[in-house]
Amino acid sequence: MNDRSATTFRTYAANAFDYLNRHRDRSRMAPILRNFASKLPPGSVLDLGCGPGFDGDQLRKWGHLVVGLDRTKQALRLAAENYPGPYACADIRALPIRGSLAGVWASASLLHLEPAELAHALRSVRQRLVPHGVLWLSMKEGHGSGWDFTYGKQHPRWFTYWSPQELDRALTDAGFEISESNSSAGARNTWLHRLAVVGSQAG
Repeated sequence: MNDRSATTFRTYAANAFDYLNRHRDRSRMAPILRNFASKLPPGSVLDLGCGPGFDGDQLRKWGHLVVGLDRTKQALRLAAENYPGPYACADIRALPIRGSLAGVWASASLLHLEPAELAHALRSVRQRLVPHGVLWLSMKEGHGSGWDFTYGKQHPRWFTYWSPQELDRALTDAGFEISESNSSAGARNTWLHRLAVVGSQAG
């Protein structure tokens, strides 16, 4: 783990409860999550970078089998206190998941990775998805990378920003077919949303 990643993880650990309160209202995400759920083939779902677990909980309420995965133990502790599991503590760059998944939900969880790390993570995700398995991810639009100080200068986070073309190329290079592509305006950033599917012949 490089210094930027370690610093970012420490920020999430120190602000896990604040993060839960900032993002507890999921009304804006509900239709996106519902759309993702409607595209899933039978099987389990990985909530990748689940944080405090609210999206995975909603998927479980809709009848899906969901495993939440996050690197931050403090966030997983909050998830377990508020929502039923199971949960796994692991780095998204080294997925411990074995077997096949119907879908992977990656809501604002891959945006701390450098381009080479994202390429590896996307290939790793694709290898764990069944044919026609679905990946949904959101990334911040922009160029380059840098520190964010939303939680103050003592708690920085490192972000990598993507143009729509760069993100699409990263997905297709990893073997995904992009099914849906759109964006939305956030408080400080434009978000890129992608629904990507594994083709039946993917290896």
